[in-house]
Amino acid sequence: MTGQQAPAAQGEEGSAKVARRAEALAARLTAHRRHLHAHPELAFHEYETAAYIAAQFRRLPRFRVQTGVAGTGVVAELGQASGPVVLLRADMDALPVVEDTGDPGAAFASTVPGRMHACGHDGHCAMLLGAADILHQLDEAGELGSRVRLIFQPAEEAADGDGHSGAYHLREAGVLSEVGMAWALHLNPQAPLGTMALWDGSAMASCDVFHATLMGRGGHAGYPHLAVDPLWLLGAVLPAIHQIVSRRVSPLEAAAVTVGQIAGGQAPNVIADEVELTGTLRAYSPAVRATLAEELDRALQVARALGGDYRLAIRRDEPPLRNDPRANRALAASFQRLFPTGDIVWEPFGMGGEDFAYLAERVPAALAFLGCGVPGDFRPLHSPGYAMDERVLPMGAALLAEAARAFADRGGEEATR
Repeated sequence: MTGQQAPAAQGEEGSAKVARRAEALAARLTAHRRHLHAHPELAFHEYETAAYIAAQFRRLPRFRVQTGVAGTGVVAELGQASGPVVLLRADMDALPVVEDTGDPGAAFASTVPGRMHACGHDGHCAMLLGAADILHQLDEAGELGSRVRLIFQPAEEAADGDGHSGAYHLREAGVLSEVGMAWALHLNPQAPLGTMALWDGSAMASCDVFHATLMGRGGHAGYPHLAVDPLWLLGAVLPAIHQIVSRRVSPLEAAAVTVGQIAGGQAPNVIADEVELTGTLRAYSPAVRATLAEELDRALQVARALGGDYRLAIRRDEPPLRNDPRANRALAASFQRLFPTGDIVWEPFGMGGEDFAYLAERVPAALAFLGCGVPGDFRPLHSPGYAMDERVLPMGAALLAEAARAFADRGGEEATR
Protein backbone atom coordinates (compact mmCIF):
# COMPACT_ATOMS: atom_id res chain seq x y z
CA MET A 1 0.00 0.00 0.00
CA THR A 2 2.61 2.50 -1.12
CA GLY A 3 1.84 6.12 -0.25
CA GLN A 4 -0.77 5.41 2.41
CA GLN A 5 -0.98 3.76 5.79
CA ALA A 6 -2.12 0.18 6.13
CA PRO A 7 -4.85 -0.64 8.63
CA ALA A 8 -3.17 -0.82 12.04
CA ALA A 9 -3.68 -3.11 15.01
CA GLN A 10 -4.85 -0.66 17.62
CA GLY A 11 -4.23 -0.17 21.34
CA GLU A 12 -4.24 -3.03 23.80
CA GLU A 13 -5.25 -5.59 21.17
CA GLY A 14 -2.16 -4.83 19.11
CA SER A 15 0.10 -4.92 22.17
CA ALA A 16 -1.32 -8.28 23.24
CA LYS A 17 -0.60 -9.73 19.80
CA VAL A 18 2.98 -8.54 19.98
CA ALA A 19 3.44 -10.03 23.45
CA ARG A 20 2.02 -13.42 22.41
CA ARG A 21 4.17 -13.59 19.31
CA ALA A 22 7.28 -12.71 21.30
CA GLU A 23 6.68 -15.46 23.84
CA ALA A 24 6.18 -17.97 21.03
CA LEU A 25 9.67 -17.07 19.79
CA ALA A 26 11.44 -17.63 23.14
CA ALA A 27 13.18 -20.88 22.17
CA ARG A 28 14.32 -19.48 18.81
CA LEU A 29 15.72 -16.34 20.42
CA THR A 30 17.62 -18.38 22.99
CA ALA A 31 19.11 -20.43 20.16
CA HIS A 32 20.16 -17.24 18.34
CA ARG A 33 21.79 -15.84 21.44
CA ARG A 34 23.65 -19.05 22.27
CA HIS A 35 24.95 -19.48 18.72
CA LEU A 36 26.27 -15.92 18.67
CA HIS A 37 27.71 -16.28 22.18
CA ALA A 38 29.67 -19.35 21.12
CA HIS A 39 31.10 -17.60 18.04
CA PRO A 40 32.20 -14.09 19.12
CA GLU A 41 33.99 -11.73 16.75
CA LEU A 42 35.79 -8.49 17.55
CA ALA A 43 34.99 -5.01 16.24
CA PHE A 44 35.28 -4.52 12.47
CA HIS A 45 35.61 -8.31 11.97
CA GLU A 46 32.02 -9.54 12.46
CA TYR A 47 31.94 -11.53 9.21
CA GLU A 48 30.39 -14.78 10.45
CA THR A 49 28.04 -12.89 12.76
CA ALA A 50 26.76 -10.76 9.89
CA ALA A 51 26.36 -13.83 7.67
CA TYR A 52 24.36 -15.61 10.39
CA ILE A 53 22.08 -12.59 10.85
CA ALA A 54 21.55 -12.12 7.11
CA ALA A 55 20.65 -15.80 6.80
CA GLN A 56 17.81 -15.40 9.31
CA PHE A 57 16.05 -13.01 6.94
CA ARG A 58 15.63 -15.74 4.33
CA ARG A 59 12.58 -16.79 6.33
CA LEU A 60 11.31 -13.20 6.21
CA PRO A 61 11.03 -12.38 2.50
CA ARG A 62 9.16 -9.10 2.99
CA PHE A 63 12.37 -7.54 4.32
CA ARG A 64 14.76 -5.85 1.91
CA VAL A 65 18.24 -6.73 3.18
CA GLN A 66 21.61 -5.08 2.55
CA THR A 67 24.87 -6.60 3.74
CA GLY A 68 28.36 -5.17 3.90
CA VAL A 69 27.09 -1.74 4.97
CA ALA A 70 29.92 0.25 6.57
CA GLY A 71 32.00 -2.91 6.61
CA THR A 72 30.04 -5.79 8.11
CA GLY A 73 26.77 -4.03 8.91
CA VAL A 74 23.41 -5.59 8.01
CA VAL A 75 20.44 -3.31 7.24
CA ALA A 76 16.95 -4.77 6.79
CA GLU A 77 13.93 -2.65 5.85
CA LEU A 78 10.26 -3.57 5.94
CA GLY A 79 7.14 -1.84 4.65
CA GLN A 80 6.25 0.43 1.76
CA ALA A 81 4.32 3.26 3.44
CA SER A 82 5.32 6.87 3.03
CA GLY A 83 6.22 9.03 6.00
CA PRO A 84 9.00 8.79 8.58
CA VAL A 85 10.92 5.56 9.12
CA VAL A 86 11.39 4.00 12.56
CA LEU A 87 14.88 2.63 13.14
CA LEU A 88 15.83 -0.17 15.55
CA ARG A 89 19.47 -0.97 16.26
CA ALA A 90 21.53 -3.82 17.72
CA ASP A 91 25.32 -4.11 17.93
CA MET A 92 27.23 -7.25 16.95
CA ASP A 93 30.82 -7.16 18.23
CA ALA A 94 32.38 -9.00 21.16
CA LEU A 95 35.24 -8.12 23.52
CA PRO A 96 38.83 -9.39 23.94
CA VAL A 97 37.92 -11.15 27.21
CA VAL A 98 38.70 -14.71 28.31
CA GLU A 99 35.36 -16.28 29.28
CA ASP A 100 34.93 -17.71 32.76
CA THR A 101 31.17 -17.98 33.26
CA GLY A 102 31.17 -21.41 34.88
CA ASP A 103 27.97 -23.43 34.85
CA PRO A 104 25.59 -20.69 33.53
CA GLY A 105 27.30 -20.64 30.15
CA ALA A 106 29.16 -23.95 29.97
CA ALA A 107 26.93 -25.43 27.27
CA PHE A 108 27.45 -22.56 24.84
CA ALA A 109 30.68 -20.89 26.00
CA SER A 110 32.89 -19.03 23.56
CA THR A 111 34.69 -21.34 21.16
CA VAL A 112 37.22 -18.60 20.31
CA PRO A 113 40.06 -18.22 22.84
CA GLY A 114 40.33 -14.73 24.27
CA ARG A 115 37.04 -13.46 22.87
CA MET A 116 33.69 -13.22 24.59
CA HIS A 117 30.30 -11.57 24.28
CA ALA A 118 30.78 -9.93 27.66
CA CYS A 119 28.64 -6.86 26.91
CA GLY A 120 25.44 -8.60 25.86
CA HIS A 121 25.61 -7.88 22.15
CA ASP A 122 24.67 -11.49 21.45
CA GLY A 123 21.44 -10.80 23.32
CA HIS A 124 20.93 -7.48 21.53
CA CYS A 125 21.10 -9.23 18.15
CA ALA A 126 18.77 -12.01 19.29
CA MET A 127 16.18 -9.47 20.49
CA LEU A 128 16.29 -7.53 17.23
CA LEU A 129 15.96 -10.75 15.23
CA GLY A 130 12.89 -11.50 17.33
CA ALA A 131 11.48 -8.05 16.63
CA ALA A 132 12.04 -8.73 12.92
CA ASP A 133 9.92 -11.90 13.15
CA ILE A 134 7.10 -10.05 14.90
CA LEU A 135 7.16 -7.07 12.55
CA HIS A 136 7.16 -9.37 9.53
CA GLN A 137 3.99 -11.04 10.85
CA LEU A 138 2.37 -7.64 11.39
CA ASP A 139 3.26 -6.56 7.87
CA GLU A 140 1.88 -9.78 6.39
CA ALA A 141 -1.40 -9.12 8.22
CA GLY A 142 -1.55 -5.52 6.96
CA GLU A 143 -1.06 -4.22 10.51
CA LEU A 144 2.16 -2.25 10.00
CA GLY A 145 1.54 1.24 8.72
CA SER A 146 5.09 2.55 8.57
CA ARG A 147 8.50 1.55 7.27
CA VAL A 148 10.84 -0.03 9.79
CA ARG A 149 14.63 -0.19 9.38
CA LEU A 150 16.64 -2.67 11.43
CA ILE A 151 20.39 -2.16 11.66
CA PHE A 152 22.85 -4.72 12.98
CA GLN A 153 25.88 -2.61 13.71
CA PRO A 154 29.56 -3.53 13.77
CA ALA A 155 32.18 -2.11 16.11
CA GLU A 156 30.39 -0.58 19.07
CA GLU A 157 33.23 -1.53 21.40
CA ALA A 158 36.14 -0.07 19.43
CA ALA A 159 37.05 2.80 17.15
CA ASP A 160 39.27 3.01 14.10
CA GLY A 161 42.37 5.18 13.88
CA ASP A 162 40.23 8.27 13.37
CA GLY A 163 38.22 7.61 16.53
CA HIS A 164 35.13 6.45 14.63
CA SER A 165 33.15 3.36 15.62
CA GLY A 166 30.42 1.43 13.84
CA ALA A 167 27.49 3.75 14.48
CA TYR A 168 29.41 6.68 13.01
CA HIS A 169 30.21 4.72 9.86
CA LEU A 170 26.60 3.54 9.49
CA ARG A 171 25.38 7.10 9.92
CA GLU A 172 27.76 8.26 7.20
CA ALA A 173 26.52 5.40 5.00
CA GLY A 174 23.02 6.93 5.11
CA VAL A 175 21.06 4.70 7.50
CA LEU A 176 19.31 7.75 8.99
CA SER A 177 17.64 8.72 5.71
CA GLU A 178 13.96 9.59 6.40
CA VAL A 179 14.20 8.27 9.98
CA GLY A 180 11.66 9.86 12.30
CA MET A 181 12.62 8.03 15.49
CA ALA A 182 15.24 5.49 16.59
CA TRP A 183 15.51 3.09 19.52
CA ALA A 184 18.07 0.68 20.93
CA LEU A 185 18.14 -1.59 23.95
CA HIS A 186 21.15 -2.45 26.11
CA LEU A 187 21.06 -5.37 28.51
CA ASN A 188 21.92 -4.75 32.17
CA PRO A 189 22.92 -7.85 34.16
CA GLN A 190 23.04 -5.87 37.40
CA ALA A 191 19.33 -5.05 37.33
CA PRO A 192 16.52 -7.58 37.78
CA LEU A 193 14.31 -8.93 35.05
CA GLY A 194 11.25 -6.73 34.49
CA THR A 195 13.03 -3.40 34.96
CA MET A 196 14.01 -0.75 32.44
CA ALA A 197 16.16 2.35 32.95
CA LEU A 198 15.54 5.56 30.99
CA TRP A 199 16.74 9.14 31.26
CA ASP A 200 15.95 12.33 29.37
CA GLY A 201 18.91 14.20 27.95
CA SER A 202 22.50 13.14 28.62
CA ALA A 203 22.43 9.57 29.90
CA MET A 204 25.93 8.30 29.03
CA ALA A 205 29.28 10.02 28.66
CA SER A 206 31.42 11.16 25.78
CA CYS A 207 34.55 9.02 25.49
CA ASP A 208 37.88 10.55 24.51
CA VAL A 209 41.22 8.75 24.65
CA PHE A 210 44.46 10.58 25.52
CA HIS A 211 48.07 9.59 25.09
CA ALA A 212 50.69 11.69 26.88
CA THR A 213 54.46 11.40 26.99
CA LEU A 214 56.48 12.93 29.83
CA MET A 215 59.95 13.71 28.52
CA GLY A 216 62.96 13.98 30.81
CA ARG A 217 66.66 13.29 30.31
CA GLY A 218 67.93 9.79 30.87
CA GLY A 219 70.98 8.81 32.87
CA HIS A 220 72.60 6.58 35.47
CA ALA A 221 70.41 5.64 38.42
CA GLY A 222 73.31 6.35 40.77
CA TYR A 223 73.58 9.94 39.54
CA PRO A 224 69.98 11.18 39.47
CA HIS A 225 71.07 14.81 39.81
CA LEU A 226 72.58 14.63 36.34
CA ALA A 227 69.31 13.49 34.78
CA VAL A 228 65.69 14.65 34.66
CA ASP A 229 63.79 11.60 35.82
CA PRO A 230 60.43 11.30 33.98
CA LEU A 231 59.12 9.07 36.79
CA TRP A 232 59.78 11.95 39.17
CA LEU A 233 57.87 14.20 36.77
CA LEU A 234 55.07 11.65 36.79
CA GLY A 235 54.85 11.85 40.59
CA ALA A 236 53.98 15.55 40.31
CA VAL A 237 51.80 15.28 37.21
CA LEU A 238 49.51 12.48 38.41
CA PRO A 239 48.01 14.42 41.35
CA ALA A 240 47.35 17.36 39.03
CA ILE A 241 45.53 15.05 36.62
CA HIS A 242 43.51 13.42 39.37
CA GLN A 243 42.44 16.81 40.73
CA ILE A 244 40.98 18.03 37.43
CA VAL A 245 37.47 16.80 38.18
CA SER A 246 37.42 17.81 41.85
CA ARG A 247 38.87 21.29 41.37
CA ARG A 248 38.29 22.36 37.76
CA VAL A 249 34.80 21.02 37.04
CA SER A 250 31.59 22.07 38.77
CA PRO A 251 30.39 19.51 41.35
CA LEU A 252 27.02 19.66 39.56
CA GLU A 253 28.52 18.27 36.35
CA ALA A 254 29.32 14.64 35.48
CA ALA A 255 32.96 14.03 34.55
CA ALA A 256 35.75 11.48 34.90
CA VAL A 257 39.47 11.46 34.09
CA THR A 258 41.28 8.14 34.40
CA VAL A 259 44.86 7.13 33.66
CA GLY A 260 44.58 3.52 32.59
CA GLN A 261 48.14 2.72 31.46
CA ILE A 262 51.64 3.87 32.44
CA ALA A 263 54.78 2.60 30.72
CA GLY A 264 58.39 3.60 31.25
CA GLY A 265 61.84 2.41 32.22
CA GLN A 266 63.99 -0.48 31.04
CA ALA A 267 66.25 -1.44 33.95
CA PRO A 268 66.60 -0.80 37.71
CA ASN A 269 69.85 1.12 37.26
CA VAL A 270 68.78 3.31 34.34
CA ILE A 271 66.78 6.55 34.42
CA ALA A 272 64.60 6.54 31.32
CA ASP A 273 64.13 9.39 28.89
CA GLU A 274 60.33 9.12 28.73
CA VAL A 275 57.22 7.81 30.47
CA GLU A 276 53.97 7.26 28.61
CA LEU A 277 50.44 7.64 29.99
CA THR A 278 47.21 6.58 28.33
CA GLY A 279 43.73 7.18 29.66
CA THR A 280 40.20 8.38 29.08
CA LEU A 281 38.19 11.59 29.47
CA ARG A 282 34.43 11.27 30.12
CA ALA A 283 31.78 14.00 30.24
CA TYR A 284 28.02 14.52 29.89
CA SER A 285 28.18 17.92 28.20
CA PRO A 286 30.21 19.41 25.31
CA ALA A 287 31.41 22.24 27.56
CA VAL A 288 32.79 19.89 30.21
CA ARG A 289 34.28 17.71 27.49
CA ALA A 290 36.26 20.72 26.25
CA THR A 291 37.25 21.68 29.80
CA LEU A 292 38.71 18.25 30.50
CA ALA A 293 40.95 18.45 27.45
CA GLU A 294 42.14 21.94 28.36
CA GLU A 295 42.80 21.04 31.99
CA LEU A 296 44.65 17.85 31.10
CA ASP A 297 47.02 19.93 29.01
CA ARG A 298 47.43 22.35 31.93
CA ALA A 299 48.17 19.50 34.37
CA LEU A 300 50.89 18.14 32.11
CA GLN A 301 52.59 21.54 32.08
CA VAL A 302 53.80 20.74 35.61
CA ALA A 303 56.50 18.69 33.88
CA ARG A 304 57.94 21.85 32.34
CA ALA A 305 58.17 23.58 35.70
CA LEU A 306 60.40 20.71 36.86
CA GLY A 307 62.73 20.85 33.87
CA GLY A 308 61.02 18.32 31.61
CA ASP A 309 58.52 18.52 28.80
CA TYR A 310 55.50 16.65 27.43
CA ARG A 311 53.53 15.69 24.35
CA LEU A 312 49.76 15.21 24.36
CA ALA A 313 47.38 13.72 21.78
CA ILE A 314 43.63 13.40 22.37
CA ARG A 315 41.42 11.28 20.13
CA ARG A 316 37.77 12.28 20.25
CA ASP A 317 35.55 9.23 20.17
CA GLU A 318 31.76 9.13 20.60
CA PRO A 319 29.83 12.13 21.96
CA PRO A 320 27.56 12.00 25.02
CA LEU A 321 24.43 9.91 24.53
CA ARG A 322 21.42 12.22 24.63
CA ASN A 323 18.01 10.58 24.86
CA ASP A 324 15.15 12.51 23.28
CA PRO A 325 12.24 12.91 25.76
CA ARG A 326 9.67 12.09 23.03
CA ALA A 327 11.46 8.85 22.16
CA ASN A 328 11.70 8.02 25.87
CA ARG A 329 7.98 8.61 26.44
CA ALA A 330 7.06 6.42 23.49
CA LEU A 331 9.33 3.59 24.66
CA ALA A 332 8.08 3.89 28.24
CA ALA A 333 4.46 3.71 27.06
CA SER A 334 5.23 0.57 25.05
CA PHE A 335 6.93 -1.02 28.07
CA GLN A 336 3.93 -0.25 30.29
CA ARG A 337 1.46 -1.70 27.80
CA LEU A 338 3.45 -4.92 27.50
CA PHE A 339 4.58 -5.28 31.13
CA PRO A 340 2.11 -3.50 33.42
CA THR A 341 3.82 -4.90 36.52
CA GLY A 342 7.28 -3.92 35.30
CA ASP A 343 9.33 -1.11 36.79
CA ILE A 344 10.76 1.89 34.90
CA VAL A 345 13.68 3.53 36.70
CA TRP A 346 14.46 7.09 35.64
CA GLU A 347 18.19 7.65 36.20
CA PRO A 348 21.35 8.32 34.15
CA PHE A 349 23.24 5.22 33.07
CA GLY A 350 26.69 6.22 34.34
CA MET A 351 30.00 7.24 32.79
CA GLY A 352 30.21 4.47 30.21
CA GLY A 353 30.06 5.37 26.55
CA GLU A 354 27.66 4.18 23.83
CA ASP A 355 28.13 4.98 20.17
CA PHE A 356 24.37 5.00 19.55
CA ALA A 357 25.05 8.64 20.47
CA TYR A 358 26.16 9.24 16.86
CA LEU A 359 22.63 8.44 15.70
CA ALA A 360 20.95 10.31 18.55
CA GLU A 361 22.81 13.47 17.50
CA ARG A 362 20.82 13.56 14.26
CA VAL A 363 17.34 12.09 14.92
CA PRO A 364 14.99 11.76 17.92
CA ALA A 365 16.30 8.63 19.62
CA ALA A 366 16.47 6.79 22.92
CA LEU A 367 18.51 3.93 24.33
CA ALA A 368 17.20 2.06 27.38
CA PHE A 369 18.84 -0.43 29.74
CA LEU A 370 16.79 -3.60 30.19
CA GLY A 371 17.32 -5.64 33.35
CA CYS A 372 18.53 -9.21 32.75
CA GLY A 373 20.26 -10.12 36.00
CA VAL A 374 20.47 -13.79 36.98
CA PRO A 375 18.52 -14.01 40.27
CA GLY A 376 20.94 -14.08 43.18
CA ASP A 377 23.98 -13.96 40.90
CA PHE A 378 24.25 -10.53 39.26
CA ARG A 379 27.42 -10.26 37.15
CA PRO A 380 28.74 -7.04 35.60
CA LEU A 381 29.17 -6.15 31.96
CA HIS A 382 32.66 -6.61 30.47
CA SER A 383 33.55 -9.24 33.06
CA PRO A 384 34.76 -12.80 32.29
CA GLY A 385 31.79 -14.10 34.28
CA TYR A 386 29.07 -12.10 32.51
CA ALA A 387 25.78 -13.99 32.47
CA MET A 388 22.17 -13.06 31.75
CA ASP A 389 18.66 -14.31 32.38
CA GLU A 390 17.59 -15.38 28.89
CA ARG A 391 13.94 -14.77 29.69
CA VAL A 392 14.70 -11.16 28.80
CA LEU A 393 15.07 -12.03 25.11
CA PRO A 394 11.36 -12.24 24.19
CA MET A 395 10.74 -9.22 26.42
CA GLY A 396 13.27 -7.13 24.47
CA ALA A 397 11.97 -8.41 21.14
CA ALA A 398 8.41 -7.49 22.12
CA LEU A 399 9.45 -4.04 23.33
CA LEU A 400 11.29 -3.15 20.12
CA ALA A 401 8.45 -4.46 17.95
CA GLU A 402 5.78 -2.73 20.03
CA ALA A 403 7.58 0.61 19.91
CA ALA A 404 7.76 0.33 16.12
CA ARG A 405 4.12 -0.81 15.84
CA ALA A 406 2.86 2.03 18.01
CA PHE A 407 4.96 4.54 16.05
CA ALA A 408 3.32 3.23 12.88
CA ASP A 409 -0.16 3.41 14.45
CA ARG A 410 0.41 7.09 15.18
CA GLY A 411 1.77 7.75 11.71
CA GLY A 412 5.07 8.87 13.20
CA GLU A 413 3.46 11.77 15.02
CA GLU A 414 5.82 11.32 17.99
CA ALA A 415 8.66 12.37 15.68
CA THR A 416 7.15 15.76 14.99
CA ARG A 417 5.14 16.60 18.09
